[in-house]
Formats: sequence, C-alpha cells, structure tokens
Amino acid sequence: MLKPLCSVLVAVLMACSDAGPLRLVAGRSDTVIVNSRELVPLNLRLVDTAGISREAKGVVFRLVRGDNIEVTKDGEVKCSRSSDGTITATLGDLSTTVTLLCRPIVSIGIPRLLRLPVGAPPTRLEFGAIGVDGEPIDMIAGTASIGDTLVATLVEGEVRAKARGVTAVELEAGGCATSVPIEVIETNARANDLLPNQQYAESLSISAGELRSWRVPPGRYEISLFDAKGAPHDLRLASYEMNCAAIPHAEQQYSCIARERASVIVRHTEPPGRGRDSKAILLVYRRADSDSGWRPRRAVYGCPFVPR
Repeated sequence: MLKPLCSVLVAVLMACSDAGPLRLVAGRSDTVIVNSRELVPLNLRLVDTAGISREAKGVVFRLVRGDNIEVTKDGEVKCSRSSDGTITATLGDLSTTVTLLCRPIVSIGIPRLLRLPVGAPPTRLEFGAIGVDGEPIDMIAGTASIGDTLVATLVEGEVRAKARGVTAVELEAGGCATSVPIEVIETNARANDLLPNQQYAESLSISAGELRSWRVPPGRYEISLFDAKGAPHDLRLASYEMNCAAIPHAEQQYSCIARERASVIVRHTEPPGRGRDSKAILLVYRRADSDSGWRPRRAVYGCPFVPR
C-alpha cells in the first residue's frame, strides 16, 4: 500500500515544481474600483498555472490614459474626480492592462439603525454614496462584516436576524469606516415580563373617558401609540415612574427610562359618554440595558457617514 501512495505524492510534488508564473492579476478581471481620495495601492498578484497566487514585487506601472489620475512608481493610485483610466503593469516578460474606475466619494448615507425581528425575511443593507462633484456613486468597493454572528449574519448584502441581542455591521469604503447598530428583537405577550430587546404590542379599542395602564420592568424603552393615519387625535400616551423624552419628528413616540413600579398609560381624552371608541396600536419596546454590543467607529480621511 505504501508504494502507490508514495508514487502519487512524488507526482504531486513534480507538478507543483513545474508550475510557473502565468500572468499578473489586479482586482477582478483586471478591473479596479477606487473610492478613496487618498493614495491606494493596486496590489497586483502573480498567478501560476496551478492557480496559486502571491504578491507581485518590482512591478513597473505606467498610466496609459485617464484624467485626474495620479500613479506613483510604487503602483499607488490617487483619484481626484470620477473618471476611467488604463494602466499597464509590467514585470519582466509579463504584462497586463488594468482598467481603473475612479469613483472617489465624499460621504456615504447609511441606516441609523437596523431593528429586525427574529425569523424575519432577510433585510437588504442599503446605503448610497456621493462623489466629489455631488453626483451619486453606484460603484463602491468596500467591506462589510457583522460583529456578533450569533445575533445576525450578513450574506450577499442581506442581514439575517438570528437571535435576540445587539450587534453591528462594520462598514469600510473609500477610506472611511463606521458601524450600523443592529437590534434583533423578539415579541413578548406580557408587558410586565419584557426582557431587553423584546417588544409588546396590543391593538386597543378604548372608550371615552377610559384609562388603561401596563406595568413594565425597569429599563430603557421606546413607547409609541399610532393608528392607520398616524397618531390618534383623541388618545394620549403617558407614563408613570418613567423619565421620557419625545422622539424628534414623531408624534406620541417617546424614549424612556423606567424605574421601579413604572407603567405605560393610554387614556381617552373625551369625557365618559361622549365621543366614539378609539382604536390604536400600542407598542412598547425594551431596549438593551447598554450599548455594549457595538461601538461606533469614527470616520477617517474626512469622509462623513450621513444617517438615512
């Protein structure tokens, strides 16, 4: 049994030793997208006949065509405006032509927050970029990853909620880096048993003069009351033993900190016997007790991230 095995091993070693450089490779299909306004290395690779690649050193670069493009002798590229260019890269007898797509960005629009229910369909991670001339940029070469893959995963640009908790999408593009927080939530049928990243929802029908209340555990909350048209005009959302602040640009939506014996209250503003029953939906969401699941990253190279 040893002799055939040794023969196979020798054959493999001989095949590897015969593999030589085949060509120089840059990016995907020799096309490189540049979103940064700073110098970016092209990072060419040598790929041999066995498909094994390694860093190519000593490559000579030459700009063939392209406006507002700077190419250094070390193969670093700087783009000041959106344009297309062509670069030749030569290493000994090997040569390749690289298509350069310059799309420098000055800002990126990202979601302020992704709040996803456990088991919900995948959510597309949407973001947009603005170029130096104020035009939208649809070619973005960057990276995105999830901080805690037990809470959520990122597959082909879609975020999939897996388990209750807090994490973040880490984004890097055009020399910029930031985080988009993700809250994966569950539904709880009892308001007084809410855990962090759980929500309680109830469809209400309240008569004139009626007042209803729901006890909630201590913690951080977002509470809201709404109907098909927005905020109901004859119902009022209030609280007891909760320190609340109105959420900007929203009616009857509050961010709160609940103390012991806290309650959420809904009352009908009309006196008993006057007016009709009013219908609305009450939503009580308990946020995580701290933001320890993610840390916002600072933008670099003066490229701001704008919440969408």
